[in-house]
Amino acid sequence: MADERPAAPAGADDPEPNKARKAIDDQLAMLSNLAYSSVIANVNLSQQNAVSAQQALNEIQVAVTGRVVALLSNGHAGAGR
Repeated sequence: MADERPAAPAGADDPEPNKARKAIDDQLAMLSNLAYSSVIANVNLSQQNAVSAQQALNEIQVAVTGRVVALLSNGHAGAGR
């Protein structure tokens, strides 16, 4: 009698496809982590840019307020004369 069992699919007992699948999964995880870290870095740079712009505007506001106070305290407002 001949062996009637169906032949196993190619590579069914071979551990190499499992290693390849794990390598692909690891690579996908690394790419996902890289994309996430890129998003975090972009958000961080955006926040730093916003803080820098806010600081610049605050410095301008202080300078303008100081100039207005100086003009008013010296009586050079022009409206009172």
